[in-house]
Amino acid sequence: MEVISKQIEKISRISHGKIPVSEDSPVFNLFAQRREIARKIKEGDFNEDSGQYAFEVLYSIEDRIKEYLYL
Repeated sequence: MEVISKQIEKISRISHGKIPVSEDSPVFNLFAQRREIARKIKEGDFNEDSGQYAFEVLYSIEDRIKEYLYL
């Protein structure tokens, strides 16, 4: 249950947060895509399969951001 609440908190933070890089940054679009997917997940307009896919896409984008930022 705690894992789910942490995911919900993370999704909320991403969907409402400011993008932490300038619009000129090459990684800005990844952050924008991440925020958009988080907003859609938060709205909950998915069935179980597409919701799971949305989380997979979100995690994939996060991995790409980490690779770009060398994290």
